[in-house]
Amino acid sequence: MAERPQAPAGRAEHALGTAGDQDIVKGPRASDDDLFVRVGTTEDPIEADLLTTAIADAGIPVAARAQKDHLLDPLVNPNVPFWALMVPDQHAAQARTIVQQQRAELRAEEPDLAEAAEAEERTTEPLP
Repeated sequence: MAERPQAPAGRAEHALGTAGDQDIVKGPRASDDDLFVRVGTTEDPIEADLLTTAIADAGIPVAARAQKDHLLDPLVNPNVPFWALMVPDQHAAQARTIVQQQRAELRAEEPDLAEAAEAEERTTEPLP
């Protein structure tokens, strides 16, 4: 089994895939020379997965980098965890457009999803 890379000592940021982080990496392999830039953030790992899938489906290398460990950090750091969506600089404009479109679609679906959840809850509630 290959040894996992370790994050550089003394750095606040971490390398992708180190220490069991919740990073999400999708899409084609990026060049070693690519400079990754942030195109958005999300507080929800499910939304991070949906957005990275949409970006990867467009053929763009993408990483959703977990900014803190959401399981341990609430004990020592009350700030909300978030995932930074990172893509190579040359794809940033296209990726931002995809993120905006996906978020608009998610917002449009919220009322239907809320109603479906309430209907499901009514069917599972015990009768008086």
